[in-house]
Amino acid sequence: MSTPTQNIREQLEHNAGENLFCSWESSNFSFTPGTQSVIAAIRDGSQVITNALLKATVQNVLECLYRVNQYYSFSATDKQRLEAIYTTLVDEIVAMPYSDINDIARNHFLRIQQWLRATNGYAKQLFTPLQRNVTGVVPCSEYSAQVQLKVLGVSISELQEPILDIGCGEHAHLVTYLRLCGLQAFGMDRFSTKQEHILVADWMDYSFERQRWGTIISNLSFANHFVHHHSRNNGNFIGYAKKYMEILESLVVGGTFYYAPSLPFIEPFLSASKFSVSTIKVEGTTQMATRLVRIGVQ
Repeated sequence: MSTPTQNIREQLEHNAGENLFCSWESSNFSFTPGTQSVIAAIRDGSQVITNALLKATVQNVLECLYRVNQYYSFSATDKQRLEAIYTTLVDEIVAMPYSDINDIARNHFLRIQQWLRATNGYAKQLFTPLQRNVTGVVPCSEYSAQVQLKVLGVSISELQEPILDIGCGEHAHLVTYLRLCGLQAFGMDRFSTKQEHILVADWMDYSFERQRWGTIISNLSFANHFVHHHSRNNGNFIGYAKKYMEILESLVVGGTFYYAPSLPFIEPFLSASKFSVSTIKVEGTTQMATRLVRIGVQ
């Protein structure tokens, strides 16, 4: 018999390709036999849904959404609302007759749909209402450590510790490589992990400590999202600009921030007395990568 955590993953995999912006009538959204067994167990009291299981469910749902569209962004409040949706699902399972299981599925689908429209409404433009299935439209990608170092023009001998890789990826290839080289390296990503040196966090919710890092690296993650929000009419440009400056302030004097793509809409406005900015062309592309060094604290 599957554990509750395994059942959550099986259920999410079952509906992973569903377009959450289409109508219920056009959707193939449904509960798996395993989920239906859990529903029966909840009703007879043999299955208790704990807060820990609810939070694990929310994290798994978010990770599924990130795999479809890496630009999906959810605040702490958004995540609380999603947890409330799953609490409502459990309450409805207990309250409604078992014969109404399709109604329960429909109600849950529509609540998730409303939540996604409210939090990331721009994404509905990517799909047609009658489109049942989706694949990774703008999915996350992970590159080898060697590729990332080459793209960013990074020489390991130049890296100043401690090192932080923002948006290190689910498998944290670069962080793992740097630690194997004997460097004090850490990572940050939205995907859950059991690795102690990887912080599971959203960079927009995280408070970067001033003058903490010798090196910060972010390949096609933070800067990529900054560009995305800068190009959208309803993007969180101001929020990203503030977070960008917070990240810069978390560098020690002499510390370096390596990232790609470059951010030509903000880099020229940085204080020349505090930051030195240089760019290189990413081989085989039209993109540029940036090397930013903190040279002062004025």
